[in-house]
Amino acid sequence: MIGKTTIPARVHNAIDEIRGSQYGSHYSIVYNNLKTLRNMYPPLIRQHLKAKNDMVLFLPFYDSAEQVRKTLSKNKVDVKKYENMEESLIIMDADRAYFGASTDIVPFVASLAKLAKESGKNGLSVFEDMGPFFYYNKLNDLLKYETSLSSSYRPWIKAKAFCLYNKMDYDRLVIKQKEMISKNHMKEL
Repeated sequence: MIGKTTIPARVHNAIDEIRGSQYGSHYSIVYNNLKTLRNMYPPLIRQHLKAKNDMVLFLPFYDSAEQVRKTLSKNKVDVKKYENMEESLIIMDADRAYFGASTDIVPFVASLAKLAKESGKNGLSVFEDMGPFFYYNKLNDLLKYETSLSSSYRPWIKAKAFCLYNKMDYDRLVIKQKEMISKNHMKEL
């Protein structure tokens, strides 16, 4: 928790739900604001790195990768250890991951799941902010991407995905788009 901010019960419930997720899970998580997100991701990432012995890929958008590192460090996540020594934490700006990298993100995630297994990790947990799709007005690409993810995360693949939606972005979607996103996720929080 950052500072002395109290986390609302709804956020605690979402954190508990995510903590109990199984490999093959694909959740959508709508967060109200950056403050809420900053209260959610440190304990989740810490738990997936330590208790679950997962490799973690975090793709932030409304915070820079550097700000995420600072927030994690303030919340008792040894970023240097996990990023540099164990190589079990990868933090990459979401817009670069989706639109700026030479490699498609879906095969990249698949290769990380394989690497996690080879390096003795239990699996891969992916926390990805969907903000770039809204920022670059690529909502059709978002829907295609979400559809591709729903078939990518299966229990026999030791990976799980948590698609993070800023509420202001999510509210821009029309009902049909929200239904499609909901249909392609196991659970919405």
